[in-house]
Amino acid sequence: MVARTGTVTAVYMTFGVVSLITAYVKFSSSMRKRQRRAVEEMERDETDLVYLLIYPRWGLAPSLSPSCTCVETFLRLARIPYKVHITYNTSASPTGCLPCIIHKGKHVAEPSAIIRYLIKEFKVEMDASLNKKNRAVGMALGSMLEHETRFALYRTFTRDAAHYIIPYALCAVEASWPFFASILSRIKADFFCSSSLVRLNLTKEQHEEEYLQDLEAIEGVIGGKPFLFGSKPTSYDCAVYAALLPVITLRESRYISLPFAFAAQNQVLSGYVRRMSFVAFPDLDELLRAEGHTTGSTSRTC
Repeated sequence: MVARTGTVTAVYMTFGVVSLITAYVKFSSSMRKRQRRAVEEMERDETDLVYLLIYPRWGLAPSLSPSCTCVETFLRLARIPYKVHITYNTSASPTGCLPCIIHKGKHVAEPSAIIRYLIKEFKVEMDASLNKKNRAVGMALGSMLEHETRFALYRTFTRDAAHYIIPYALCAVEASWPFFASILSRIKADFFCSSSLVRLNLTKEQHEEEYLQDLEAIEGVIGGKPFLFGSKPTSYDCAVYAALLPVITLRESRYISLPFAFAAQNQVLSGYVRRMSFVAFPDLDELLRAEGHTTGSTSRTC
């Protein structure tokens, strides 16, 4: 009788697992079809509307990915009409990574390429007053801080202080822990898309020292100015802001690492983030609330 009961239980468990797998496969297939249809509709749009495909919003920034936040910040500062499509599917991206934009049938990925395209297409003059030195400094700072912050957030998600940061992401995706594991894999893939693998060989102490030096360099460039190069933000402010925002927004930053604590408690950096949020994301609090983080599309006409 015991053996028979065990056999029946095993059969039911197997049936349950198979049913779950079947349901997941059907759900994934349905989501892929919906994504394809949505992308096809975007491609047919010949208006000036820009479709921005990004990873989900969460409790620390407009997107889980600083690169996605960077591009949306630029779109807002440049007052370009756009519509956000929140997704985990990267198949529409030429590089296999987000962010990606679709504009008049063209697909463009990677923040710097997207921003160059938008500046040309929409004749954006945000950087018109910058000289060659400003541009060189802006590119160096943005690239440097983007890579350092990506690596820092990746370590925080997976090792150093995951218990501080994961609740913000779970709240954002409104998902269970098993589902969040798949989100972590996406973040890891996004990290490897643009980060130097050499940094993985650094010790924690070496990385923190480099990251702290980068933050101090950003502080020095900003100085007493409202933005990087003066009284108005430029395209180079977008990457810096996107990298700093989640670190400064995280209330527990001071417990995670010395660089995180430095950024969160530094008046120059925190003041800079507040000013950028005011001009680019006056609705930031609304975006960061959990109820605004479901997947789908949202629009903004600037």
